[in-house]
Amino acid sequence: MDLTDMSHLASLAGLEQLTLANNPCINQPEDERKQFDYRPFVINWCLSLRVLDGILEVRIQHQVFEIRLVIKRFLDAI
Repeated sequence: MDLTDMSHLASLAGLEQLTLANNPCINQPEDERKQFDYRPFVINWCLSLRVLDGILEVRIQHQVFEIRLVIKRFLDAI
């Protein structure tokens, strides 16, 4: 299993809590410069999430992700 499998969770409309911390699918390299923040990726696929890895701020993070996406699309268009 890897992060691309998160797309299969998108159909679970009732999924409100998910813990991926210490899960092999998100193992990170020791070098922090090579680490990947998986949270925005998971939040993008699991829109009903309220709690990810025990953190209740998922909705705020989803809104921030949406805003960044809109800004990126705007900047790409000009």
